Amino acid sequence: QETVQIRTWGNGEKGRTELTGVPCLIDSGTYAANFTTPANVIVPDYGPNSPALFVRCETETQSGSITVNVYNATNQQRQQSAAGAGVLGAIIIGAVAAANTDNETDDFKYPALTVNLKKKRD
Repeated sequence: QETVQIRTWGNGEKGRTELTGVPCLIDSGTYAANFTTPANVIVPDYGPNSPALFVRCETETQSGSITVNVYNATNQQRQQSAAGAGVLGAIIIGAVAAANTDNETDDFKYPALTVNLKKKRD
């Protein structure tokens, strides 16, 4: 299992702000759930085979949606380590990281999500 943080932003009383208590739906095609934001939603972890997540949030006056895919968190950590090694070091470490990518043992995650709500069309 994995926890995905989901928040909503939209127009509030004082302009653009984080909105709370917004009803949302998360749907992967394999599973679906309703929740209100902000939320930490627990989803199944299928590693590199994890499906894309579609999230739709809606109030009476605003709505928005987002779709995200998993990313290879292990490989991203390798790349971030390479960033401090200078250009040549980063190229070498990047090539080594790409060669060491292993879908069986690497950790795949969904990013934290922000659903931006916009005024509904009449």
